[in-house]
Parts: sequence; C-alpha cells; structure tokens
Amino acid sequence: MQKFSYLAIAAGLTLMPLETPAALPGPSSQLTLLAASQNSMIADAGTPLCYMQTTNQGLVDLSHLCQRSAPTTPSNPQVVVLGFERSGDRVVGQVRNDTGKPVRFAIVNYAVAAPTTDAAASFTYVTPETLQPGQTGNFEGTLSQPGTVTVTSVEWEAEPNS
Repeated sequence: MQKFSYLAIAAGLTLMPLETPAALPGPSSQLTLLAASQNSMIADAGTPLCYMQTTNQGLVDLSHLCQRSAPTTPSNPQVVVLGFERSGDRVVGQVRNDTGKPVRFAIVNYAVAAPTTDAAASFTYVTPETLQPGQTGNFEGTLSQPGTVTVTSVEWEAEPNS
C-alpha cells in the first residue's frame, strides 16, 4: 500500500497539518497540505500544480482532481440597468444582476430634470426582491414632474451567506 506524506496544491501560501485517523500509526500518519504560490519555483519547474508527494519523495499528479483555475468574477461586479423609459407619470425599466452572487433589495435611483425646475431625485425598488446571478428584474417608479429621466445609480445588498 502506498503511503503519502504531502498533498500540495498551487493556490496560495498556506501550510496546514492534517491528521489521519489513529489507525495509521507512525510518522507517515500525518499528512500536510502544502499550498504553494503559482509563481513559486515548484510551479515553474514543471511540477504539476496539484500533486501528492509520497514518503519516498515521488510525486503523483492530481491535476485531474483539482480545479486548476479560480472561477472568474466580473472585474466590476454590478447590477446593470438594461433599459428604461418614461411612460406618462411613471418610469419603467429592467436591470440584470452581473455581480456573480445573489443580491437583494436592489434600488434604482433616478432624477427628473426639466428646463425650468431643479432636478427631482427619487428611487424605486426592483422586483423580485432577490436577484440570482444573471437574473433580470423590473422597476417602476412615479415621476413627480415633467422632464427628462436619468438613472443616476443602482444600489443593492449582498444576500447573506453568499
């Protein structure tokens, strides 16, 4: 039976001992998770990014078992306004969650500007209350004066535990 002494994954700079069950006595009963930087000499030397080192210093390539790249997240995660229009005394529109995580209580802030008056700022909530990643939602708000409607920003709250 092959005994392994180290499990190494190129992902960060963490060294964490892992204990095996007491049924395996001896010095090889302790496994160590070694996470080496992808920029380290280990990765540069052609060693697999995910491997297990045996007690006789051999390497077992575990790349097929490890996720080799982190999931991509948007560089500027946001809830984006897909479009809106004025319809009488209402503004109606649609947003999409591009944050990569569930969001709740999205608010669309908007302003109505007329040539003869100051801009009137207001807001409205997006429905549904919670938007999953990639999901679209709608908003509808009441306008207090005639004029041009401009969406000024969108605010949201991250879903707890996401």
